[in-house]
Formats: sequence, C-alpha cells, structure tokens
Amino acid sequence: MLLSMHFKAALALAATGIFFSPVSAATTVIPITSFDNYTIFEQFWSYLYPWGSDHNGSARMVGNSTDHSHIALASSTLSLIATPTSNAVPPTSTNTPTEPIHYASGTVYAQEQITVTCENSYTVSGDFSSPTVFGTWPAFCMIVVLSPVLLRFILIRRVDGGCRLASRGDVGEWKGTNNNWFNTFNTSSIVKSTLVPWPADLSFHNLKAVLTAEPNGVDVRIDFSMDGVFQVTQFGEGFVGKALWLIIDLQASLCVSIVCFKANSFVDGGQFWISWSNRYHNLQDSESRSDQKWFLRRVLYRRILCTVAFMQIIGGLRIAVLAFFAVLLNSRLSFAQNSSNPLSFSPAPSVFADLEDMPQVLRTKTPSTVSHDEALPYTYRPPQAPLDVKGYPAAPPDLKLEQVHVYVRHGERTPVGIRLAPFIPEHWIMCKTRRHFSPVSGNRNDEGMRTRRVVERKDGSATEGLCLLGELTDIGRKSTFNFGTALRSLYIDRLGFLPDLLQPEEAYFRSTNMPRTIESLEQVIHGLYPSTKCSPNALPTLLVRNGRDENLLGNTMSCKRLEYLQIGFAQAAAAAYNQTLEPLDKHLSKYLDGRPIRIDGRPRASGVLDTVRAAVAHGVKVPAEFEDKAITDVIEQAVVAEWFADKTHEVRRLGMGPLLSDLAAKMARKAELGAEDPLKVLVHSTHDTALAATLSTLDVFDEKYVFDELISTCKTRTDLTGGRHLPHISLFELFKRQPPESKRSYLQTVLSPFTAATSPEYFVRMRYQNKNMVLPVCAEEGKHLPGSPEFCTLAAFRERVKELTPVDWDAECASTGWS
Repeated sequence: MLLSMHFKAALALAATGIFFSPVSAATTVIPITSFDNYTIFEQFWSYLYPWGSDHNGSARMVGNSTDHSHIALASSTLSLIATPTSNAVPPTSTNTPTEPIHYASGTVYAQEQITVTCENSYTVSGDFSSPTVFGTWPAFCMIVVLSPVLLRFILIRRVDGGCRLASRGDVGEWKGTNNNWFNTFNTSSIVKSTLVPWPADLSFHNLKAVLTAEPNGVDVRIDFSMDGVFQVTQFGEGFVGKALWLIIDLQASLCVSIVCFKANSFVDGGQFWISWSNRYHNLQDSESRSDQKWFLRRVLYRRILCTVAFMQIIGGLRIAVLAFFAVLLNSRLSFAQNSSNPLSFSPAPSVFADLEDMPQVLRTKTPSTVSHDEALPYTYRPPQAPLDVKGYPAAPPDLKLEQVHVYVRHGERTPVGIRLAPFIPEHWIMCKTRRHFSPVSGNRNDEGMRTRRVVERKDGSATEGLCLLGELTDIGRKSTFNFGTALRSLYIDRLGFLPDLLQPEEAYFRSTNMPRTIESLEQVIHGLYPSTKCSPNALPTLLVRNGRDENLLGNTMSCKRLEYLQIGFAQAAAAAYNQTLEPLDKHLSKYLDGRPIRIDGRPRASGVLDTVRAAVAHGVKVPAEFEDKAITDVIEQAVVAEWFADKTHEVRRLGMGPLLSDLAAKMARKAELGAEDPLKVLVHSTHDTALAATLSTLDVFDEKYVFDELISTCKTRTDLTGGRHLPHISLFELFKRQPPESKRSYLQTVLSPFTAATSPEYFVRMRYQNKNMVLPVCAEEGKHLPGSPEFCTLAAFRERVKELTPVDWDAECASTGWS
C-alpha cells in the first residue's frame, strides 16, 4: 500500500507566498515557485525534520537531494509519500515514545524561521478545503523552537536524547469529525482547544491567525478566525522571541491527542493520498479518481490497513500541513471580534466517578455460575506480591527516608455489571471469606450469637460464597494481603524505616468509601502489621470520607464542572473511536445480544473490557475473540482515549489537583516540623482511574499501561495486555539530605550558637510499577538531585502541584457551561 500527500504551491491568497520584512512592505522569503523544481525547492526547503528522521510517530522520514522516493516534485506540486516497511533499522523511533517504525515517509521544513517580537507581528492565513472522513488528520500549524528541536508550532526540548513536548499551536486541525480545532499547547498539560464546525462539502474556507506580542514582552496573543469571523483568542506563554519552524509532515502514530484512529481493514493496494492544490483539497484513490463518492464510501466501510503483516496506518494520519499559508509581517493588526461559535455539550448522565463503577446490567440468556474450583484449572497462577522488595533501588547514602505515601488499587474483584452472559458466568462463587459476623456489644449474653452473610439470587436461592457485583473476591483479599506483607518486608525488615510494632501516630490509612477498597486496605494493614505486631492499645485506624469530600479520585459528585468536561472528552472519544470499533462487531456482537461494541454503547466498551479482565484475573475462560490481541488492543486503545487521552490543564486541576495538593502539604509539613511530625507512612486504597490520572497529571502516564483486574504482577494464561504491566501502585517517598559538615575554625565554633544553621534539602521520588519515574517538571538543572533525576526537589514538586491546585475549588467547580 502507498500513501502520499501532495502540495501545490499556488494559493488563493492575497499574497501567494511567505513574506517576512521588518517594515510593512513585505519581502518574499519563500516564493510561490518554490515547488517548481528541485533546484528552487532546495534553496528554500530542507529534507526531513530539523533534528533528523524520527519523531514521535510510527513513520521514519526518508529523503535527500538524490532520493525523491518519498519527497517528490511534479507540476509545481510537492508530494509526500508513505510506504510500509517491515525491516526498519533501528526498529523503533529514536524519539519518545519510541513507537515501532512501520512506515517510510516524507517531511520537509522551511530553512527560514520566523520570530514574533515586541516590534513585529505576524498574520498567518490560508484557504483550505479539508475532508472530515475517517482516517484523515490534516493540520495547518506552526512550530516554535526554544532549543534545537521543535515541531508544528511545537516547542520540544531534547532531554537525555529524547524529545519532550512543551508547546504547540494549530491554526487548522481536522480529526475525522466535522470540526476544526484551534489549539494552543503551552505544555503537554496546559492546553486550550476551541472546536468550530467545519462544513463537510469540501468547499474552501479561510483560516487565519494573528500573532502579536503581549505588553509583558513575553507572551504571544493568538487571534483565530474562520472565513473572516473572529473565533477565539488564545495565548502562547513565553513565545516572544522564540523561532518557529515551518514544517510539512506526513506522519503516522499509535495515538495522537484525543482522537486516535486505528485501522483494521484493507485498502486493496490502491494509492492513497491527500492533495492540496489551488483551491482544491480532497482524498483520492488511484483506481477511481473520478468517483469521489465511491471512494469516500470505501474509506468509511473498508477503513485503512491494519494487518498482521504490519502494513499499518496506526492512529490514522497525523498531518502537519504548513505548505499553504502566508506569513505577513506588518504593524499591529486588529480584528473585529464577532461572536464566536463555541463548542457546547448537553447534560448527560455522569459516567465518570470511576471507570470500574459503572453498572451495566444486561439481560442474560441463561443462568451461569463459576466458582474457584471451576476457574483454577484454567492455569491461573496464585497472586504474588506486586512490590519488588529485592529489586528496590536504595537511595544515595546521604539521603534519609522521611515519609512514604502509598496509593494502591483495590484487589481483584468481580465485574461491576452482568455482561457477556452466559459466555462469561453471571454468578461468581469466589467470596467465602469475611462472611461471618460476631457482635462487639460487650454483653456476655451476645457472645454466642453469630451470623453469616449469604447473597440471595432473584429466584430466592442462596449459595455460600456467592459474590455481589463489584465485590472484592478471595483472590483479591489474598493479593492485597500479600502487598501488605511486601510493604513490611521492604520498609521494616530491609530498610528499618518503620517500627516493628505498630505505632498509630506514625501510620495513616485511608480508603475511598467503596466496600472493595475498604476491605482491600484492611488486608494491606493486616499484612503490614499483623495482629501479633499490634498491641491491644494500638488499634490501626482506617479513615473514610463522605463522597462529596473525597479526593482520592476525580470527584464529579462535588465538581459539576469536572463532570461537564469529562462528558465532553467522552463524547469526543465516541465520535472518534466508534468507527474504529465497527469492524469488531462481526466478531463480538454475538456475545452482546447482537448489540455493537461502542464507546457509548450498551454495554459500554469499557464495561466489556472490565468483564473480560475480571474473568481473566480469576482464571475464568473467556471467548476466544477476547484472547485475540488484535481485537483487545483496539478496545483498549479506545477506552484509554475515553478516560485519559490529552486531558486539559483544567481537568487535571479539578480532578487530581486536590489529591496532589494534599500529598504535597503533608510532605511540606514533615519537612518543616521534622521529628515533631511523627507521620511516616500513609497508605491510600483507591481505584485504577485515580492512579492512571495521577500519572497523566504528572506527565508520566504511558498509555500502554491500561486497566486490568490484576493487582499482582503474575500473568494468567492469556496476557491480554501484551506483556504490559498494570496500574496498581504508586509510591511517593520523601527524603532529607543534611548539608555536609565542614571543619570549623575556633572563631566559627564560638560564634556558631549565634549563626543560622544550614537548612537540610528535601527530595521527592515517585515510583510506579517498581520503577523510578523521572518527572518532566523536575528535569531542569537545579530541580533534582545532581546525577539522579528521579529525585525531584521538594520545592520543584510543590511548585508544580501549586499550578495544579485550584485557588477556589468550589468556585471553579460551580460553572458547568450547561444552560
């Protein structure tokens, strides 16, 4: 299969080229003839990216003055051509996130850069006719450079040989829906996006951005308009004086921004390209260029290739289109700011309190039951402690551990809804533990009275050990108990950090108010401090908050603004991914009472994945289709996008800001009070959505780490995550470093009582999946322990958390945007 993208030099603009001049009389920098032939082309454009051949996608750029197989000129048109490759060397991209290389493609960039200053402003304008069908992701964007590497109005810094996204702006971006996106990314977490309806008639429409320096001389104001109507103003923080690369790019990626396309069918060897020409832009197939409707149907029904042979277009096309625009330098420009057309969402039922807590009870065909005895022969391996005690990396000798914050997902549970029955059993007999009750009234007459709790079915029958929906199973109790014993082995037996006997003032235990998290934490406590290590007067206290006061997960109960934003992300994910899930219907609908599998379906795709993962975690046989990685990966990618892809700074503040603020405040208190604050270990029992959201908020979330029912690192017979581990535990450790002692003179010794002592330094280390996490916010020199970037200074950590903490949480949460 061949993919290519064509660019005509001619534009329907007042000025057909790129102009740059310190005065209002513009001087042409890149002429309209720059695509006429290779001699002229190479005077103004360079091959590949400014930093080389690789970026953050699955395509490696190929081309030079003698190799035009992927970067070609013909009839004043630039064509970028992508072809599949299976023998790339090296096999993965050299830039983060090091995706596997499946395509050889083409990219060029303008040799002349532009810079917004306090004296000069720019107008970027162009006419576009953009398709909005599945599989396309064109964009009209610019790239800012603060250091040698940048892309698409993107500020990228090289860190340890990799790339880190800092800023980006899109004048035009289309993601397979009838919307144009105006975007400004000041960092990967500080994002402003405005969606404007985009006509699907393939007619031309004008997009324009006016970039002017703000009075502070640091930030750039960006006024976006469409067809002469002002739409929105966004601000690029620190953009003044930063150079912009102009790049034409044809890239493929596993997942980009909120909308990710994963192709699953065939385009039978036909050429596929996107062409920009003089007032014309469309998708064509070389086999039938004249039949546009036929081709669009073909794209809609057949999708794009994703086969075992790795001839893939993963994530659809991400195309940074910078060939057709004019950059005009002149005096300050102004716009008549007409009313914008903002994106709005209607109120919808909340599904965001916790991914795993969405009941989806469906009609079942026949009663079905599974027990431990039936499940275990499915080669299920017993739970084991997820905490690697032996492999735990000791801190440098001059650092002393002061406090540990533990966030752990509850243990294995039953599905929260009845789905896929009878193919996956409706009734699970896996909850025989903790079903007996003894009174604690103190009345001797009550000592012989005991009860046992048994779940009754709708038909009135009752079975010992039958589980409720979403209940912690016996296996889940065992795995969380094992985790508690692992904590003891590490922080008591190996490090000697915690006392052998429980000292209540040194430990803090808190859970969300869900039975499975509470019971999981009870097991963790019992493993960390068994009854033999607790005196009668040292009963551990397990704290639980009311739902409206909860901060161990995004609290949509109390924050309606967060709920509103989450609904928007879910709707965007459904619009993007429901089409990618359609090809799975022929495989999966037979297990769903004939229903299709969709992001917003009944059951939801996340609910189907939940049931399958719960079954696998307990050794319950699942239908063969759900053992097929090609199928489960598509569902998994869609669910991850629904819940975590590209959340805005506002969502991070309202969602995980309260949790991180609480964490940072307790660390700061420990640093300030020292031994006067006895608190050493804080263990929190929460949910996978909270753990993944925390990782995302701190910019260390790898979208490959997705939901699962295993709290342990053991694998079942079928590893549905393809060997990728699970979001089950995060540790935040606070360390203290005393200033080095130096020899004092006699006079210094005498005066020492009258001089201020040097304060100790404090560092925070985050660990996840038994790995140290290097927080991007602490990457700069002076913000981490020299030579050990995983040890973030407490000051830098608190500074970032402050940015993520709402100043007035109640006020920010009150506005929803719903009328």
